[in-house]
Amino acid sequence: GWSQGFSVGQMLRIVRVMLTMNRAGRRLYRAQQRQTSGTEGGGAAPNQFHRDPLASRSIQEWVAEQCADSEVQQFFAGMVRLLGYSADVDRLSADAALIQFHLGGAGVHYLHGGWQTIVEELVAANRAAGVQLHFNSGVADLIDASAGAAGVNAGEFDYVVLACDPRRALKTGHLEHLV
Repeated sequence: GWSQGFSVGQMLRIVRVMLTMNRAGRRLYRAQQRQTSGTEGGGAAPNQFHRDPLASRSIQEWVAEQCADSEVQQFFAGMVRLLGYSADVDRLSADAALIQFHLGGAGVHYLHGGWQTIVEELVAANRAAGVQLHFNSGVADLIDASAGAAGVNAGEFDYVVLACDPRRALKTGHLEHLV
């Protein structure tokens, strides 16, 4: 089973960290639920959300604070990848990972056909609605969108979606004008 290769001491550390993760995730999830249902109209105004201090720390940092054992840390990195669908434990915020860990405790459901199924359905729905999609198109610069249209390279578009590393997007400039 999953416990093969761990010493009794490591198993005890794993159980302790799991309990701590679940308690923290439950606390964060409940706080999030209170925020989203706390105002009239079904949700909090965007500026009223309280960000937990864990939002500015990675899950890797949080786990390292809970347990110094590198093998136990690797175990939890694998758990986060499984339950949170994110492989980058150095950048995934601790609050998001802990909430997902709490929710994932009830079981993980996988999409039949994989995540590509969602992508294909979104592409088909957008094309059926007349949306022009441009894949694998490099972006050299973004042009001021305050006039109602965003320009990318030589083209002009109503909306621009950048699906790339945020650091690359920041290098393009003019992000404050994107919708």
